[in-house]
Amino acid sequence: MSSSTIAKADFIAERPKHQDSVLPYVIDWSDWLDSGETLTDFEVETVELAGISLVDAGSLINGATAIKFVIGGGTSGETALLSIKGEVDANKVDYRTLAIEIK
Repeated sequence: MSSSTIAKADFIAERPKHQDSVLPYVIDWSDWLDSGETLTDFEVETVELAGISLVDAGSLINGATAIKFVIGGGTSGETALLSIKGEVDANKVDYRTLAIEIK
């Protein structure tokens, strides 16, 4: 996994993703939300592609405190970096990044 890509990530996927697999990923925002807050909108973007594609742009889950999305593909030996934007309201927007090693 590229150390420069990992340095940019808030999260690192627990297991490497095989280049041919299509897998769901979940980012839980509850640690960053104040009591009673929920996400109202989100966006998943690829920053460093490493050959991956966004298969399903995702949905809000767990009472709108987490984002689930699905990615596929990838180039073996590279690391993908995704940026996930979570929005509570127009005044509270945050970004998290996820690094995924491709095998």
